[in-house]
Amino acid sequence: QVKVKGEVLAKPAVAEGLVVVNTGAGIMFALDAETGEQQWLYESEVPPLSLRGISAPTTSSGGAMVGTASGKLAVVIMENGQVAWEQAVTAPTGATELDRLVDIDVEPLILGGVIY
Repeated sequence: QVKVKGEVLAKPAVAEGLVVVNTGAGIMFALDAETGEQQWLYESEVPPLSLRGISAPTTSSGGAMVGTASGKLAVVIMENGQVAWEQAVTAPTGATELDRLVDIDVEPLILGGVIY
């Protein structure tokens, strides 16, 4: 059992001896599956207004994928926690904070080498 910074609202992913947990604080942690020791973390920006929900991480081909509250999809290398890439799926537009909501609160799906 391990405490992490932020509320855990989505199921973790387990792969390569790591438990990958995404939190409402915009931090994705990789914890050793045996000891619970933190191996790395990925921190993303959380806008002033976001939905109460988060993207469940998913793993494939040595990477951990997660959607962020700022409308990006990120891939982090499982072995060392380095960001392989981040890509904006959508950009915030509009006059109000409500108009500019771009949360990605779903688990990325990988089919045929494409992330959806």
